[in-house]
Amino acid sequence: MEYELKLFSTRPPMEIPEDDPFIQTLCAVIDEVTGRPGEIYRRHGGSDGGNIWDTYGTPFPNLGAANDLLEPTRPNEKVAIADYLQSIEYYMLAVVRMLG
Repeated sequence: MEYELKLFSTRPPMEIPEDDPFIQTLCAVIDEVTGRPGEIYRRHGGSDGGNIWDTYGTPFPNLGAANDLLEPTRPNEKVAIADYLQSIEYYMLAVVRMLG
């Protein structure tokens, strides 16, 4: 039997502790902006966040307005405009809090 191993990605796994200050800041600003607590969960798949984590040691979780578990990469993918606008607000607030 012969085979050829092809490496499709060198993205490292991203394991960010839940008590990481950046993660806690994100949860706090999501709650502040949306009125809903930020939800921490793990999922399969990959993102460029793993490369940022590996190279710079900066946590870069998957975060956004779409329902990350149901919407991405599916037919008719969508996000509500109001949720999208709120995501801009909590991203900006997180940056201000982390740099301030």
